[in-house]
Amino acid sequence: MASAGPTDEEKTLMELQDRLLASTQTLARLNQQDRMALTRKQRTELTLSELKQLPDGARTYKSIGKAYFLSSKDNVVTESQAIIASVSSEIDALRAQRNVVETKLKETQVELRELVNANPAVLAQFRSMSAR
Repeated sequence: MASAGPTDEEKTLMELQDRLLASTQTLARLNQQDRMALTRKQRTELTLSELKQLPDGARTYKSIGKAYFLSSKDNVVTESQAIIASVSSEIDALRAQRNVVETKLKETQVELRELVNANPAVLAQFRSMSAR
């Protein structure tokens, strides 16, 4: 005889598994964005340190897409400092988001552990669902 549908425990298990998967994916995306922003910041800081070594009258060029345009050193330095400030705030925001997602992930793991400890039969269901 076929079952009438998923039990409450199975529904809870599926919901927790979905939340666990979503949190893990979000955490991976945030980590990737953090690495990219950190690389951009480091590259801009290196460019800025090299620019500061140049004399004030030096010809500088800035890249816009695939083209390079003549620009004053002061303009390039100002833009680089603005980029560093912007990326720094972006990194801070990403790390704050990551902390929130990590907290949600830990809460979901605790809920899953409690569900499995309360009903060991759920562990077998969880393993069979994970194997799919």
